[in-house]
Amino acid sequence: LSRHMRWRLAPTQPQHQLRQLKKLFHTSTTNRAPPVLVVVLMKPLLKMATALTARVARRKWSKFKPETKEKYLAYLSARRRLLIGGGISCCVGCLGYYAWHLERAPFTGRLRVVTISTERLNEYSRLGLNALLEDVLKEGAVYTSEHPYTRRVAEIIESLLPAAEKMFPDFYCRWRVCVIEDDETVNAMCFSTGDILVYSGMLKFVENDHQLAFILAHELAHVFIGHSRESVTIGNAVYTLVLLPLTALTWLFVPDIVAAFGYAIQDHLISIFFDMPFSRRLELEADAVGLEIASASCYDPREAARFWELMDYMEEAKESRVPEFLSTHPLSADRASVLRGLQDRAIATRASCGCMPLGQRAQSPADSVYDLLRRGMQGLRNRFSGSHGNETDASKNKRA
Repeated sequence: LSRHMRWRLAPTQPQHQLRQLKKLFHTSTTNRAPPVLVVVLMKPLLKMATALTARVARRKWSKFKPETKEKYLAYLSARRRLLIGGGISCCVGCLGYYAWHLERAPFTGRLRVVTISTERLNEYSRLGLNALLEDVLKEGAVYTSEHPYTRRVAEIIESLLPAAEKMFPDFYCRWRVCVIEDDETVNAMCFSTGDILVYSGMLKFVENDHQLAFILAHELAHVFIGHSRESVTIGNAVYTLVLLPLTALTWLFVPDIVAAFGYAIQDHLISIFFDMPFSRRLELEADAVGLEIASASCYDPREAARFWELMDYMEEAKESRVPEFLSTHPLSADRASVLRGLQDRAIATRASCGCMPLGQRAQSPADSVYDLLRRGMQGLRNRFSGSHGNETDASKNKRA
């Protein structure tokens, strides 16, 4: 249909859907394991090995005689300058490594660190995508490419991509749309591989295409800016520079029961104090960039804040609101407030792109074209009827 899209022709039979999509989404050939899987498995093993090594070292130290301990301490004290220099060299090396990978985020110009390649990130994405599709397609809960839900999402994506490509001219991806039949889930996601997944609950929750366009533009912004690469980089840095040293120090100097408890909650603490705040900042950035994409595509930017107000009402009604410090996303009310502050700039962007003026009621670009044609036809009818009426009046005056 377009050079931007590559459709999944999913048959109606669930087993055929599963077989077809398994062919489309795979990480590697069957005779070898993907390298990223080894990395994923090595992280918990490395953490466990660090804890065991520290615990063994502590037990051996406790069994030494006082004279032996004094001997080792004197040995280390005599070489303290060498040890301090080695530690400083390691820190400088780490800082230099991350400084070497500094870059400017596209469009926003924000300075960031990215160490993972796009190819390796796509391997991560395919693992997550395969796991999700395996669960979803067991029940065959995927709409075909000809379904109105799929076509609705695809048409909005088509309308967003020209503006997005102008904002990110160096980015190219082949996009694929998949709508999942799940009315209870109000969610949408976009993978770095170009796969856009939307739950039917989102399509039923939004009030109009403007709100849906903003959500899809938000997800596209994550991919265009490269937030996934940035998140993986920060996660690896925190794991290497914070989690592993913290694990070693805990098992070296803390009693066994306390160390075991700390080992169990370390990941949660890292997530609360590092991962989640960083994720919330990325979400707000994607909101701002997605609002610009949707506005440049002639959608109504006022509907973005309206969507998050509705989401806040729904969370309050269902009592599903999570404290912000325990969530990867900002509070819906805060997001609505931030977007309302960006609304004037987005309206100016929309006007600069030659879009129809905003009226009382939000209209999609398709509705605007329809209204333009309708007004044109009405104007022609008024013109012909008006000219005929004027001639009649003139003739009456002449006869009088």
